[in-house]
Amino acid sequence: MSQYAPIMATKKSSTPPDYLLDMKRALEFVGDEEGVHAMMPMLLDSLRNDVPSILNLLKAGDAKAANKLLHPLKGFVPVFCVDYVVDRVTEVEVLSKTAAATEVLPRYVAVMPLLERLRVEVEAAVPPDWSNTLPPAA
Repeated sequence: MSQYAPIMATKKSSTPPDYLLDMKRALEFVGDEEGVHAMMPMLLDSLRNDVPSILNLLKAGDAKAANKLLHPLKGFVPVFCVDYVVDRVTEVEVLSKTAAATEVLPRYVAVMPLLERLRVEVEAAVPPDWSNTLPPAA
């Protein structure tokens, strides 16, 4: 877990940190490893399935439906991610509540590479013995 030491960033930073997944933060937030273990498959499922679905919904012009998937994702990031990711996902989710899909889409597309990097980091952090609890890769 030490490879995921907290890296604090703010909206003022234009460069993403080396690691987006912050397991120390997750342990502090959740309180124990068992709770973190229980949440990791849900996070991974959201990253694998909801991230591309959100893009498709926004492309189809449905910001309201996209928000229904963005909202739970926004709930995961403060638990598992550095502030750099939290700031950007929160910004897009808040925008998706009131803005048209055409306004949300470019902001979401800008966040997608972070979410892809996060998915890769989460997959690398999940021990092999969790494989029976994880959703299949898309």
